[in-house]
Amino acid sequence: LDTIALPSGDRGTLLRTGPDKDVATVATGSSLTGPSIDPEGWIWSASAQGEGSRLIAVGPDLAASTQTGLTPSWLGDMQVRELRLSRDGARALLVVEQNGASRVLIAGVVRSSNGAPQSLTTPLELWTAEPVTTAVWVGETKVAALQKGQDESLTPVILDPAEDNQELAGWDGSFSISGGDGPEDLFLQTADAVYKKLGNGWIREIDGIRDPAFPG
Repeated sequence: LDTIALPSGDRGTLLRTGPDKDVATVATGSSLTGPSIDPEGWIWSASAQGEGSRLIAVGPDLAASTQTGLTPSWLGDMQVRELRLSRDGARALLVVEQNGASRVLIAGVVRSSNGAPQSLTTPLELWTAEPVTTAVWVGETKVAALQKGQDESLTPVILDPAEDNQELAGWDGSFSISGGDGPEDLFLQTADAVYKKLGNGWIREIDGIRDPAFPG
């Protein structure tokens, strides 16, 4: 683990640290999304800007991508709530809010010859039955998301553009979700423990761990 990135408490500053590294400021903004690190070492986030958002990508040398097209025109008035890069760095997963409705989008990442991000391609939208609060990669195209029902309950669901959505067993109370290598390597985190996906349900895996994170 060479790089650790995290937002400040007010989500106005993105910080980087790691073994034998001082804490350094990566970027500043407003309502910054949680950082995502791609295989080239670029740290990604999104910041609120006007009615929409701007994308941020900062390289290992803390130099930001200066591409004016990094925030694509199609993002328009969408507010980015989640931004995660796939493990190969070729695709970006976005959970956005537009006109009060959530959307889950997958876009390709265009890079220069030296790996610097330049832009995102026109996105593919993944259909969901309910609004989505968060989403994580669990494969090249598969995504695990949390849908929020009208009663505020959360339901984990596997999304794939080539398959029907697969709803998993829900959970009482608040929780978050993390994705490892493949849709079976899925973890649900509650206030007191981490649970691993087993079939369509969950089995208690680890106590005393919070916010497990995987590459991407």
